[in-house]
Amino acid sequence: MCSYLDLLTYDNMEFILNYLKNILEIDIILAEKKIKKLSISLNELSIIKYLYDEYEYIDNYLCKKKYNISFKNIVYGIDKYLFSSINEEYPVILISIFDDFFGGVYNPNVIGNHFVSKKIYKPSYFKIIEEANKAILTTSNYHHIYLEGINHIPHDKVFDYIGLTP
Repeated sequence: MCSYLDLLTYDNMEFILNYLKNILEIDIILAEKKIKKLSISLNELSIIKYLYDEYEYIDNYLCKKKYNISFKNIVYGIDKYLFSSINEEYPVILISIFDDFFGGVYNPNVIGNHFVSKKIYKPSYFKIIEEANKAILTTSNYHHIYLEGINHIPHDKVFDYIGLTP
C-alpha cells in the first residue's frame, strides 16, 4: 500500500519541511518577545507576606496572614479575596475619574483624563493591578494608590456612580 508521502518528490518534501521550520521559528521569536515583556513587568512586582502574632478579624473572618502586592504605583493588601464582590461570568472594567485636585497635587502642569479600561474577562490579580497602574498614570492621581477591592456597579447605576454614560 502506498502513502501520500511516497508520492511526494524530494523537492516537495523539502519545501514542506522548510515551511514548517519557518513557522516554528516565528512562533519561537514571538514567544521570546512575550517572555521578555513579561519579565520586564514582573521585575517591578513585589509580593510580601506578613505574619501576625495575633489573629485578627477581617470581614468577619479570623485571619493571621496578609500579603502586600505592589506593582509600580499600585499597592494591594490581600486580606480578602479581591474578586469576592463580582460575578466571574461578566467582564471587569476598571474606571477611574480624573479629579483636578488629586491630579495636580505633585505637578500642577500635568493634565489627566478619565480612565476606562478595556473589558477584561476572568482577570488575574496581576492584570487588575496592571490596569489600576494605567489608571493612575492616566488620571495623574498619585494620591490614591491603594487598591481596596473591586465593586460591582449595575449597568443602570453607572452614570449615577461615576458620571459617565456606558
